[in-house]
Amino acid sequence: ERLICNEEVAGSKPAGSTNPIQYMNIELPENTPETLSQPSVQDAIQEDVESILAIQSGKVIVPENEETQAGESGFLIYPISAGELLRIVEDNKNHIVKVARENGRVVGHLISYDISEWEKAHSGWISRLDAEEKYKEFLRNEKVLYGRHIAVDESASSHGIGNMLLDATLQEAVTRGYRYFVVEVLKKPIENIRSINFLQKTKFVLIGQSNDDNGRVWSVFLKDLSN
Repeated sequence: ERLICNEEVAGSKPAGSTNPIQYMNIELPENTPETLSQPSVQDAIQEDVESILAIQSGKVIVPENEETQAGESGFLIYPISAGELLRIVEDNKNHIVKVARENGRVVGHLISYDISEWEKAHSGWISRLDAEEKYKEFLRNEKVLYGRHIAVDESASSHGIGNMLLDATLQEAVTRGYRYFVVEVLKKPIENIRSINFLQKTKFVLIGQSNDDNGRVWSVFLKDLSN
């Protein structure tokens, strides 16, 4: 969701776009019956890339073509290409990529970037945010992790996988010295209601909004990891 250089980033772009911007996308499934299987969360490895791409492919939508109620189930907007995802997984210095496994199968993932890495690919992103200056200063001067994608496969039988992925990511972020975690969620043309509810329940604070070159508006949420 606008989880984001004038330099283009690998990935698909909507028709008519000349600058494919990629954002934090959040997608969470409806609850399904629990089983005895207990999922685990681990660092992603190269062998997980295919599974992550498979989950992603079933979640990406073009919001201009969807009904408003699509926001009630969550979705992704800008997909990550296979090449970019492989690079991210290999570069664990500047990224944190977690996967959830259930019965040995990848059923969810969370992908995040060091904010400096994100700014390299999306020059001026912080400056363009419609937010109070104090929040922009946090993003410029503090150690910040930018969340790009979180998604859980609808076939997962366990509850709480999204929370497990987030908890594991935030725990590692704190260990690495990160102070803030920032994400963007689509607001217009469709508000990603399910993702917003998830962030609010996990104590993220709405700090402003941003706009992309395709006319889409994104809500920006921040979590203070020192609390």
